[in-house]
Amino acid sequence: MKLKEIDKNITIYYDIDFNKNIFNMDLGNHADNWPVTYILYNRSKGKAYVGETTSFKTRMGNHLEDSSKNEYTKALFIDYNQATKSTILHLEAFLIRGLSISHELLSDLSNIKANSNKHTYYNEQKDEEMCIKVWNALKDEVGIVKEYYNTIRNKNEFKYSPYILLNENQNEVLNEIIDELCYKDNNMIVIEGASGTGKSAVAIQLFKQLTSYNNFNGIIDNSMVGENINRLYDIKNKFNKNGNYYSIAYVAPMSNFCSIIRKSINKIQGLKKKDLKENKTYINDDDLNMMRLYSGSDLKKLAKHVSKDNKLFDLIIVDEAQRLNRRYNQSNGNGYLAFDEMNKALGLPVNKNKDDGNQLDWIFELSKNQVFFYDKRQTIRSSDVPTEYFKNKFKNATFRKTLLAEERCLGGTEYIDYVNAIFSNTPPKEKKIFNNYEFEIFDKYEDMIKALETKEDDLSIKASGYFFQSTDDNYDIEVDGIKQRWNQVAYDWINNKVRKENEIGCIHVLEGVDADYVGVIVGDEIKYEDGKIKVEEDNYKDKLGKTCIDSEDQLLQYITNVYYILLTRAMKGTYLYVMDPTMKEYLEKYINKKEN
Repeated sequence: MKLKEIDKNITIYYDIDFNKNIFNMDLGNHADNWPVTYILYNRSKGKAYVGETTSFKTRMGNHLEDSSKNEYTKALFIDYNQATKSTILHLEAFLIRGLSISHELLSDLSNIKANSNKHTYYNEQKDEEMCIKVWNALKDEVGIVKEYYNTIRNKNEFKYSPYILLNENQNEVLNEIIDELCYKDNNMIVIEGASGTGKSAVAIQLFKQLTSYNNFNGIIDNSMVGENINRLYDIKNKFNKNGNYYSIAYVAPMSNFCSIIRKSINKIQGLKKKDLKENKTYINDDDLNMMRLYSGSDLKKLAKHVSKDNKLFDLIIVDEAQRLNRRYNQSNGNGYLAFDEMNKALGLPVNKNKDDGNQLDWIFELSKNQVFFYDKRQTIRSSDVPTEYFKNKFKNATFRKTLLAEERCLGGTEYIDYVNAIFSNTPPKEKKIFNNYEFEIFDKYEDMIKALETKEDDLSIKASGYFFQSTDDNYDIEVDGIKQRWNQVAYDWINNKVRKENEIGCIHVLEGVDADYVGVIVGDEIKYEDGKIKVEEDNYKDKLGKTCIDSEDQLLQYITNVYYILLTRAMKGTYLYVMDPTMKEYLEKYINKKEN
């Protein structure tokens, strides 16, 4: 047994032999009758289990009698002399989330907690700081994690972890969705929410709970203390009747975002290949990462497996549903052919109307139940299924709810609504100041870059609308004489090791992701004239973005939607550099000017 005193309040007892000798060991004053968080582990087998208890030795006795815990050889617990029940639950969730993506010797995390609710309590921020200290000590002293907290917190697998705790609003919506699915059939559920309200977090938790507990055997054991036991039985009774597994698919239309979600879903314990062994409709049945997860392009490949009135899935969860495509403005001829093949297989109109037989229609044809996560402000191209089409389909929703609590941005819902209003033709009535969020406009692009560079401990990136098209092979964008590149990788650009400081992220690599600080270049494809934001179409260089547009108002909506997305990616602050002088003058009415 070893111990590490982190500070006067926190001590980690680790490498404790996990056997009956544990009852005779001197483990300080808090091994009995004190709330602690603990980890069981086996370095050679790469196994870990995280739990919490109010009596460490008593819980170890329970675990030693549990044959499923025989594979663990060591234990540790965190002795925090200011611990409460809320504290140890907080730390337990923190460790599960972190260990699921970053560990040195541990590759299999056993926990599949159903309790996903986060609650606010006194000293929560102080406890979060304690969790970070513990995590970093697990790297430096215990050696079971390989990265510091400041590194893992910016990883998309951490942000989209299936073990994240939901806030009260998110958890309420999640439970209502599960109730609808458990007790009703033929559901069309629509969950709306602005940028940063946690639509993807709820979608992933929904997928996790329904798939993880497909394997729940109905036996309650000591590891389930704190679980919603009735919910486990509800899920089992509906989704795993006599071993007949409920077939669930997760659709993330954008390929880049789908790759991020795939990494997250792959961390779900209990998601086993045998769950789907009877269903041969998957793109690659030998690849666990692909099973039950589809991008919009992947859906087209299901054509040879489908037929009219044959529902492949009991349930499809659609994340970022507003980016589902239609047979319109496809990038090449193969895109149109894939649509025609799928529509023919499903008995939908083929090559008749641009809105017939779109990917939204496919979802209905492929599934008995649907859950859509949707934000109409995040549609950005004419190839997206139109907002009006969604509106007409959603009239038949059996359940509808809106997520309200902003989780990404420290400026809160007020900031998101403010940005939405600024980039519309119904601007705010007055300027707002956000004391806990940096929202500033710069006169010089060079100064904005320098401001981002000062954020050394934060993840800071640059982003832009598509206003510049270089003819020089050595650079893509030139702003104030500074030549830079677009993102050179398409997948997980923010965390990609090859991302260079001189790169600028486009909208397609930033949808669904975030950073601490984002510097946004507002291009000269929009201007302010006659009291309105208008499009300067010749300056908009996204060919697919402006092809097949019905009106200038429609193009303006797509472009302002792009900027709405870019300006809502940052957790701590958004900086702006504005190309068009009329647009800059307009924005300065609502955004603080950065003083040198």
